[in-house]
Amino acid sequence: MPSQSPTPVASTLQSGTIYYPAPEPASTGLFYTYAGESGDVSEQMETMPSGSLTNETLDYQTSPNDNSWGWITGPNVPGILSWPAATYTVTLNITQPNPSIQITKVRIYRVDASGGPRYIGLLSLGVLDGLAQPLTNAGVLTFTVNGIASVGDVTDRLAVKFYTTNTSSGPQTFSYDLGTGSPTQVIVAPVASPTPAPSASPSGGPTAAPSFTPTPSPTASTSPAPSPSPTATL
Repeated sequence: MPSQSPTPVASTLQSGTIYYPAPEPASTGLFYTYAGESGDVSEQMETMPSGSLTNETLDYQTSPNDNSWGWITGPNVPGILSWPAATYTVTLNITQPNPSIQITKVRIYRVDASGGPRYIGLLSLGVLDGLAQPLTNAGVLTFTVNGIASVGDVTDRLAVKFYTTNTSSGPQTFSYDLGTGSPTQVIVAPVASPTPAPSASPSGGPTAAPSFTPTPSPTASTSPAPSPSPTATL
């Protein structure tokens, strides 16, 4: 009797999958804060809009270092072993702008069941570094991060990490919103593998053997008739 194949794990990283940050505190292990940063450093992402529309506020003292904050999916989400290469489109709706606050990096991580390992996660799937995006205006900011494929555990979780710095000489604050009705979200679009071009099929019928044309035998040349001897004149 043939053995049964293991039950496949359903993937939620399908084309157009959307994760919605909600006003629900999550593990802070991936994020680091320097003295003076306070506020909602880590919130949980859901697969459906969840919770009331809420302003989340982050406060900063003067520091030359990047602080970090962000979002992590709930337990066992996305619930897959094989993570495809994907494009992550992150939208952040600023509700209380502050031009002295800049976003300097946006990174996508695969983290373990507890949201770690601390600060570094299991793997950085995608990075968008070298930014200097001031939070000057209210409205939506969009960041596109290209992520690599990886293989992990079914309990691994997805995380988004923002790096933020205070460029002023005094305390600063900003706010963004999340929850039901907010455009703040993460859209995951797996990158399709290229389809190999089909090879040419051989013709169905048998190949005819090449015909053989015999070489004609050479024709023997005819010797010329001897000229008659001249007749003597009498």
